[in-house]
Amino acid sequence: MATVQSTKLILKIVAGKTSTGAQSYVQRTFANITPTLSDEELYAIGSKLGALQAGLVSEVRRQDVKALGETA
Repeated sequence: MATVQSTKLILKIVAGKTSTGAQSYVQRTFANITPTLSDEELYAIGSKLGALQAGLVSEVRRQDVKALGETA
């Protein structure tokens, strides 16, 4: 079984509207997150960080990186 090597927290934030009226978004990425955090713990952290942003948070994402195979 592969183990998580690194984790990132990604916030998708509403930045405004495009010239056509569609929503535009920006992403804020926080690297070096402890991989052992549960999804609930990471969501709570993302919610608190999202409250500090200028725009509304539309999504909180977790990105895990795993090595699939033999590692040296």
